[in-house]
Amino acid sequence: MMITSDTTGSTAGLAPAAGRLADLAARRSEDSTWFAEVEAELLAFRVSLADHSRAIVEDDLYHDAQWKAPRITNQVRRLGTECFKIDELAALSLVAVHSSSRSAAIVETLDQLLRLAARHESRALAIDHEAYCVDLGGQG
Repeated sequence: MMITSDTTGSTAGLAPAAGRLADLAARRSEDSTWFAEVEAELLAFRVSLADHSRAIVEDDLYHDAQWKAPRITNQVRRLGTECFKIDELAALSLVAVHSSSRSAAIVETLDQLLRLAARHESRALAIDHEAYCVDLGGQG
């Protein structure tokens, strides 16, 4: 199972919400409508992140894989920890939306958030590949 697949429900990953934020960052504007859209998409991103985090941490998405391929355990823990870091950065981005009157400052925090989310997704795919394709010999 790939946590970034569109077919896995709450574990669908962060890519769709991150993509919408990246689009808004690219269309940077000083218009109040832009600020409202960024706020709405940040809130949606945090909901996606909460579902994603819950799947990794609480629902123990990688339980079977860790049991059969224990070498991925530290990588999975790191993935869970990263979820909290991403959430903190998303919260800081929301603060920037509410406290800054300049879109440039908001885009800067969004850029940091999107970079961390992209690295996180990349690590998740690497864990999927290592656990399910390399160690277990199945399809990821």
